[in-house]
Amino acid sequence: MRKIFVTVISCLVLLNSNCAQRIETRSETLGEPDFSGFITSTTPGNGFVGTIIVESHADKLLSRVVLKVKADTPIFLFENSESALVSFNHLKNQDRVHIWYAGLPQKGFPTVATAEQIYIFRND
Repeated sequence: MRKIFVTVISCLVLLNSNCAQRIETRSETLGEPDFSGFITSTTPGNGFVGTIIVESHADKLLSRVVLKVKADTPIFLFENSESALVSFNHLKNQDRVHIWYAGLPQKGFPTVATAEQIYIFRND
């Protein structure tokens, strides 16, 4: 019984380290996300890949970011314990996302920024 337990734990550790190495993201160098929320709109761009609007509600306060997405912006999809590098077309309304800004955002309501990196989280 102990041998089976050790084997199962070893497999889980191996699988976990394999998933972490499969896709290298820049979150270690970028730190915590600049904004987290849900996509409420996606629009193909003119001169860039597209724009998304992300909203977050906390304590009856609404925060909104209009985010420009460039061709070289990495977008990572995390779904059902799998992760993949995806394109702008994978961004959908109601997706939960973490975003990092490229440079300083334009303050105001809504905040306007350019994406450095985007994580999409789906649990199907």
